[in-house]
Amino acid sequence: MPNIIKPLDSGAAYIYCPTCRDSGTPNSMLTRDSHIVRCQFGHQWDTTSFRHLLSRQPVMAGMDEILVEQPHPEAMAWKIMVLPETRQAFEAKFKGRIHITLGTFLQALCEDSLLILSGDDVAKLRKRGITTSAQVIAALEGVDRLASERQSAIDQLLRVTNMLKELKGETG
Repeated sequence: MPNIIKPLDSGAAYIYCPTCRDSGTPNSMLTRDSHIVRCQFGHQWDTTSFRHLLSRQPVMAGMDEILVEQPHPEAMAWKIMVLPETRQAFEAKFKGRIHITLGTFLQALCEDSLLILSGDDVAKLRKRGITTSAQVIAALEGVDRLASERQSAIDQLLRVTNMLKELKGETG
């Protein structure tokens, strides 16, 4: 389910005015006008004073402030029941990506392209340093490679054993 994102505003600098911040108005966004950036209260910097602006360590606008998540146009609302603490934790963890995360999760669940691990299984994996699906796959491929090497060593040992038996029979 693709996420609908509005294009960035070419007139916004996506930086908050440091002068306004120091005066107690931290959310005054700078706008661009040709070679000048200015805030709504008249503080402005041009290309020659831009280094001074940067030396004041202005705060950049966060992505969640810039890109407001919009559900897919064909998406429909669906009321589900969850515990309040679950909702709060989900909204905190996926802030600005709630719709796309839930939509992707539900779609993967329906397509059987999702493997869910929980509880003790996850604790055991994390104890071994495995925290991603790529690491799980790498570990399984490592086990396969080790099994192949083991079988190769057994085959080689059997050949050597047979050769020793043949030699013993000839000298015996």
